[in-house]
Amino acid sequence: MVEFKSPWTRQLILTTFVACLGSIQYGYHMAELNAPEAVMSCRKSIPGGGTDYDQTWFGRHHYNQCIPMESKDIGMATSIFSIGGLIGSVFASSLSDKLGRKGSSFINSSFFILGSLVLTFANSLSVLILGRLIAGIGAGTSIVVTPLLINEISPVNLRGFLGSMNQVSINIGILLTQLLALSWANDFQWRLLLLIGFFLGLINFISFFFVYESPKWLVKNNNLDHAKFVLHKIRGGNKSDSDFEIEEWLAHKNTSNTSNANNTNNTGTSNTPVNQSENANESDNLLVGDSVSTANSNFVSFSDYITSSHYIKSKIVVTGIMTGQQFCGINSIIFYGVSVIATILPQYAVTVNCVISILNVIVTFLSGTLVDRLGRKPLLVSSGSIMGVSCLLIGFAIIYSKSILVVIATFSYIIAFATGVGPIPFLLISEVTQLKATSIAQSYGTIMNWLATFMVGYLFPIINDKIGGYVYYLFAVICACFVCFVYYYIPETKGKKSYFDVWGTHDDDVHERRLE
Repeated sequence: MVEFKSPWTRQLILTTFVACLGSIQYGYHMAELNAPEAVMSCRKSIPGGGTDYDQTWFGRHHYNQCIPMESKDIGMATSIFSIGGLIGSVFASSLSDKLGRKGSSFINSSFFILGSLVLTFANSLSVLILGRLIAGIGAGTSIVVTPLLINEISPVNLRGFLGSMNQVSINIGILLTQLLALSWANDFQWRLLLLIGFFLGLINFISFFFVYESPKWLVKNNNLDHAKFVLHKIRGGNKSDSDFEIEEWLAHKNTSNTSNANNTNNTGTSNTPVNQSENANESDNLLVGDSVSTANSNFVSFSDYITSSHYIKSKIVVTGIMTGQQFCGINSIIFYGVSVIATILPQYAVTVNCVISILNVIVTFLSGTLVDRLGRKPLLVSSGSIMGVSCLLIGFAIIYSKSILVVIATFSYIIAFATGVGPIPFLLISEVTQLKATSIAQSYGTIMNWLATFMVGYLFPIINDKIGGYVYYLFAVICACFVCFVYYYIPETKGKKSYFDVWGTHDDDVHERRLE
């Protein structure tokens, strides 16, 4: 195994930070309409200064003080963001494969910039919806590319911590919106909340000029000289060390492809065991396990990933963790936390919700070190279990009006989510997937996550109106199912450097074994 004196380099930190700006924007846009919803929809008036609106910059340039909207209109403007996210997720993998992680990130930032401008200067519901759709496309693309780029530049011993920064950044974006809303959620300044998204996108766009392309993407595209140069910049230390690391990637990739070619039958799959070379234990997981059906191409199509049994292990894990993350009920708190808490603590609901966001950011950040120390699987099991118990307590507290208990249970739920179920799923995708399918798997997983988010966001208020706090008993059952799924079907990936290390096979055999 290649070891370096210090894994922390200026270029590694800079690239991770720049990549995470996309996730910050994702969180920001997801929550940007929550606080100013009442004033921007003309349902409530909160004066923002000592002058008339017509004397403000927006007023003088004939932008409406508010946009008349009914509840269904607000729902459409909010939920269309998820549709944009779905669209972005579908095209994200192909963009990142063709243009590179850096090249596709320029496109992400452009969508954020354009969407924010459309939102800021919207004078009608239709234009507001268009802006949300455009921003959603940027978010959907970004949430695929960001964890992929971070994983591809991270040393093995820092992969868990750096990977968790994706979720931390999303939470920072949500918190940033809420903090700014304390001052700007009024008649005069709500458009400034939307304009901040423009500046975030512009900063992100410019900052990508100061980072390098993913070295693994460069290797996949046979640009070895530049890949060695970039990896040395990211890793530091002796250039010979980074050169040797790339040689290890190539050695095992070639071994895997040779094995595929020798064992492939006329259906494009293999019926004989693969050679298990010693290099398998020393190779990076993003450069092994190439698809037999695409052994002579660089990438896997979305349809191949969906239909081929070659990726069955990856599909089961990705589907389970990405939908489970949402079905455990987190967005019932993120989207509707104020209204839920307001049922028994109306005067403190906004304050409690703000504290929840701060707590989420802090715990998610601190838990990043636990991912590599304790492992992915133990954290997912313990996190999901505590979330399930917390859901039972939240439901009980709401039903029987136990105000202190609902606050304590909600805090424990958020802490548990932030230590496992929140950050780990996005990190886990590329660790359980073969090289040629990593970006496709990331895209597929994000689509599943968007669909589950939409379902929870749409169905929760309907079910909550009918059964009240008992809805959290339903979330508790789902949490229990999620824990069982993790325990029996997800392998531990801590410290594993290759697909072979994780699964014990290259999956060249069409007859897939049961998940270990």
